[in-house]
Amino acid sequence: MSMVEVGGTTDAAPGRRIGNSRPNPSAHRRSRLRNPPWWFILPGVAFYLFVIIVPAIQGGAYSLTSWDGLSAAKKYIGFHNFRQIFTDQLARQTIKQTLELTAAMTVGLVVVGLGLALALHTLVKSRFILRVVFFAPVVVAPVMVAYLWQFIFSPFGALNSALSAVGLQKLELSWLGSPRVALWTIAAVIIWQYAGYAMVIFIAGLESISPEVLEAARVDGANAFQRFRYMTFPLLSPAFVIVLTLAVIMGLKQFETVWIMTTGGPANSTQTLATLMYQEAFSLNSFGYATALAVLLSIVVLIISGSLYSVSSRINRVA
Repeated sequence: MSMVEVGGTTDAAPGRRIGNSRPNPSAHRRSRLRNPPWWFILPGVAFYLFVIIVPAIQGGAYSLTSWDGLSAAKKYIGFHNFRQIFTDQLARQTIKQTLELTAAMTVGLVVVGLGLALALHTLVKSRFILRVVFFAPVVVAPVMVAYLWQFIFSPFGALNSALSAVGLQKLELSWLGSPRVALWTIAAVIIWQYAGYAMVIFIAGLESISPEVLEAARVDGANAFQRFRYMTFPLLSPAFVIVLTLAVIMGLKQFETVWIMTTGGPANSTQTLATLMYQEAFSLNSFGYATALAVLLSIVVLIISGSLYSVSSRINRVA
């Protein structure tokens, strides 16, 4: 006999694989895709270290010196620059104004963005066109927006001319020349530009809410305000956290719009940490002090963004 029967089974010819022992090329490829070689990440890690980590370490070292940014000598002075930040009147005023601008931007972006999202999350036929219109300023460079609104808010610009034309001369102001209103004028410009960004995030959150949930609340007798207060608002919590995080970080790092519209004036009333850093580093040659401001700003942004991320994680776990 060419084959031997053992216990009712037949042994296959030598060299043949039995059952599922044959290798599966497609499964092997899928395994490699799920577990790519570790050295694939080396270029990204090297780039991140070179562009982010190394400059951050160098900046931290410069913040402990009195370097002017030009000479080779770097005198170590310890934490003197950080003590100066909290004792210098201009620095304290700048920190206060940066926080005020951030608060105004955050509230404005949340309120305007949510309002636009609720208005355009309807069956109105023109809603898609209106979404594009309101989102359009986001894609315009902040430099162009700043120059445009600088012209509009100038003493003889479009806004004062329009007020004068309709007989409201009493409302005419030096919008960018008055320390009392200049900071809030800049906040309004930033809100105008980025409200569409917040709108898109809120619309995405609204579209993720099941219509059946709201319909059930309506059938149970809840009016529009109650449906928003007890159903829509809690379900939009992740979108709120995202908008708040982006608005806070954007406000704390605000530079282009402020610098172009007022250069930090009048009388330093619109100075922010970013503009003060620029002036200290490139106008006053106080590079060590400027990097100390940058380190302080980075710490504040890290703490706030980390706190908001923690809140977002807890919300997602509850949801």
